[in-house]
Amino acid sequence: EVQMILHSGSVASILGGADSINVYSVRILNTTTVIPSTPQPIAGCEDPVFERDSISTLCLGFCAVENPSHILTPDPTDFTTLRISTILPNTFAAINAYYADTACSTDTVVIALEDATGQLSLASYPNITINALLDSVVVGGGGTLNTFAPTSITTSGNIVYVSFVPGTPFNGIQVVNKASALSANNVQQLRLYQFCLRRLAPPVP
Repeated sequence: EVQMILHSGSVASILGGADSINVYSVRILNTTTVIPSTPQPIAGCEDPVFERDSISTLCLGFCAVENPSHILTPDPTDFTTLRISTILPNTFAAINAYYADTACSTDTVVIALEDATGQLSLASYPNITINALLDSVVVGGGGTLNTFAPTSITTSGNIVYVSFVPGTPFNGIQVVNKASALSANNVQQLRLYQFCLRRLAPPVP
């Protein structure tokens, strides 16, 4: 909010006409801070080196994995999007991201994701699944977002950070965005910013 102290006069330098206003002083009464939703790179991370993505055969062209290679870098200005149709139940878009070497059972995964529509309740959605993988096999430690412990989930703006320890050796992380008949549970565009692996030193088998 800005307050101006004014004096009327006949100066043409401001408005460009015969009648104008002299501005003698301007005071800023208060300011508003806008927090961007772009995440900062997660510190202490190993990023995946390759990915495999898929969509449901029932999608009829309405599903997509957009920019899948962006999940391989920590650049906060780009992201991978899992796009689904909210009117086609049981369809999905998914991505598997793999690390260079197998991680140990006590290593930690941190994932940064966002609902593109800006919903802040993303952590309560039952149709987004996160799994730990050993090659193409789900080995544990994950589940749907609404089943993760509250201590595993933090938010910054619209960005949701999910952290968990798979509890078994793994070399990949899978995220699945699935549509259900209850459209209120569907996230049409799920943005994925980073799949962070934090290894213990020394490694524990």
